[in-house]
Amino acid sequence: MTMQALLLKHFALWTAADTAVNPFYGIEKLRELIVYLAITGRLLPQELDDEPATELLKRIHEARRQTLLESKRNMATPYSAVTVSEHVMALPQGWKWVRLGEVIEVINGVAFSGKDFVAEGVGVVKIGDIQQGKIIATTLSKVSAQRVSGLTDRVHVLKGDLVIALSGATTGKLGFNTTTEILYLNQRVGKIVPYLVSRQFLYFTLTAKIPELVKQSAGSAILNLTTKQLKALPIALPPLAEQQRIAAKVEELMSLCEQLQQQHYNAVHIHEKLMKQILSTTQHISASNKHAIEVMNWSVMIEHFDTVFNTEASIEALQQLFLQCAVMGKLVPQDSHDEPTSSFLAVNCSKKTKPIDDAEKPFEIPLSWTWLRLSQITELITSGSRGWARYLATDGAKFISMTNLSRGSYALRLTNMRYVKPPTTQESVRSKVQAKDVLISITGDIGHLGRVPEDFGTAYINQHIALVRFIPPCRNRYFPEVLRSSMAVLQLNAPQRGIKNSVRLSDLRNMLIPLPPRQEQTRIVAKIDEVMALCEQLKAKIIATKALEKQLAEAFIAQMKAHSND
Repeated sequence: MTMQALLLKHFALWTAADTAVNPFYGIEKLRELIVYLAITGRLLPQELDDEPATELLKRIHEARRQTLLESKRNMATPYSAVTVSEHVMALPQGWKWVRLGEVIEVINGVAFSGKDFVAEGVGVVKIGDIQQGKIIATTLSKVSAQRVSGLTDRVHVLKGDLVIALSGATTGKLGFNTTTEILYLNQRVGKIVPYLVSRQFLYFTLTAKIPELVKQSAGSAILNLTTKQLKALPIALPPLAEQQRIAAKVEELMSLCEQLQQQHYNAVHIHEKLMKQILSTTQHISASNKHAIEVMNWSVMIEHFDTVFNTEASIEALQQLFLQCAVMGKLVPQDSHDEPTSSFLAVNCSKKTKPIDDAEKPFEIPLSWTWLRLSQITELITSGSRGWARYLATDGAKFISMTNLSRGSYALRLTNMRYVKPPTTQESVRSKVQAKDVLISITGDIGHLGRVPEDFGTAYINQHIALVRFIPPCRNRYFPEVLRSSMAVLQLNAPQRGIKNSVRLSDLRNMLIPLPPRQEQTRIVAKIDEVMALCEQLKAKIIATKALEKQLAEAFIAQMKAHSND
């Protein structure tokens, strides 16, 4: 089977090999593999009738000599032969190792100054104008025709010319002039002028080889490439006819990669839309249904489960759906033998609060439940200590900041914990936490949570965190689950104020909380633990599958490269 056939056969592997950071990881690796196979002579079969590279090189040397004579420039110093130690592979028949400088010239740009640039004029190619393999005409700075009138045409950039960034953060990036305009080279931009070599083939070769040179310069204060480095680069030179065939085939395969990436992009967006549609449909079903989850119509979600819930993000959305169902009374059935909430409120909730009208209620809850405000079931809602930077220490009491809270979870993050030796003031008493206190970020990134575990030791909170201390009968895990639900998130985000965003303590005190019977609270927490554990298992399988697909893609690339060198 040919290399091209192998690539096509395993195309599906490349879309599967994505990562959370880069959904197109596999396709990018496929592009790299195509280029590697192209510049090593493994992408297409060789043609016996092609003029070998040794003969081509003779013609190149003669063309170079004639150009130098006509321009009255000195003859170039001959390049040293490429050594055996520099041969990274055996070359196909008809190919030859050469120095890049044997087959090209590199022309440096002009040092235009800032005062040269004007609103209208001729375009100047700067490093920042080289993007995604071409020169971006819309970003070009301009200089007057008078400024460039005396410049040699060697610094012209004509249609089809290839340029390279020689310094800066994007050193080594390449681009063609695809416009019909005559542009000019700015300093630290080089023009690559080939002698009897396909520019497209050179582009693919340099795309693969330049990163090696950039790595060698990585330790420099200013990242840059010199023309000397470029010209000394060893490259594999094929016959000219084969260069042209390779360039055409790579363009064809890159076009397929573009289509593949677009399809993958479309599939990701369709997946997101489908997931949102199914989740919203299910939530609508659950919101309108006054019975338990056992009689909910989950058929829509179940029918499409494998299609929709196959990413980490979709599983996290599913977990949020379960939480929302929990706080709506749809996750476990109600039990008529449970103590009614009215009895609980009569004994435990004597605080007077602003009445809750029907317009405020975000959804219907079971008849055995009650809407109340957070202040009705709390002993204390306060914020942390201000100006305690001078009390920070290397040991002592823990000092909890926003970095110790979590989004979508109330498990305290114990890494990067700071410590404090606080003053003996009322401020210390007010901001000191107790076991089972719930902590909420109230400035900046609102709604991050934490719950103080048993035996946590002495700890305090800073001013960006609110402390919510529930009354003893409500110090169970149902209420932290409510506070991490989308219902609570919406309430926390609604009243944010100021440039940095903030939530007032009065906003927290007025938050609406759905209160089920105490026995049902216990059942809800148990069911949440069960479904969350299943979701975490599913998420772990997805992560493992993605990692395996990535390994398979990389192993396949390594195998094909090894096979191509046999």
